[in-house]
Amino acid sequence: MATFDASPQGHVSASSAAGVSGVRPRCNLGRLSALLLTVQLIISGGIATAQDAGDLYREGKALLAEGKSVAAFFQLEKAVTLKPTTARYAKLRDEARTLALDWAAKKAEAIPIASYPELVELVKLAKAIGPGDARTSQVAQVLERRRLEALSVIDEARTLAEAGSVDDAELQLA
Repeated sequence: MATFDASPQGHVSASSAAGVSGVRPRCNLGRLSALLLTVQLIISGGIATAQDAGDLYREGKALLAEGKSVAAFFQLEKAVTLKPTTARYAKLRDEARTLALDWAAKKAEAIPIASYPELVELVKLAKAIGPGDARTSQVAQVLERRRLEALSVIDEARTLAEAGSVDDAELQLA
């Protein structure tokens, strides 16, 4: 294996692994190659990241055009994460967030007590999209109202069952 040594005059000479006494290796060709390869991968990774961000942006824009604001938000959020300095990515992501939270607030009001688990998932989704947003709080408030409504129905059914009206209690819970 050859290593390269710099002589006091600035010339580079090859020496064997056995080494010439008094000559100290300064640069291992394998290390230099690895370093250059690493730099190349970092640079090409940056290009791939930019391309990925562009693809995510285009996908998010298409989803938004289809009215799929929630999916669009998450695609655009990924694009912004990859290229945080791109203002148009952030602007479209914010637009998607607004539409997605508006949708979640309307959807929450339409979910009946019987679909309580769906409402729980909707609250989680709203918190992922806009944790501090007023519409997220609105969705959470709907969840709390539905929970109280469910507890009221259960309490009424229990009262009916205790009074001997088991059939009416079952109907109440249905």
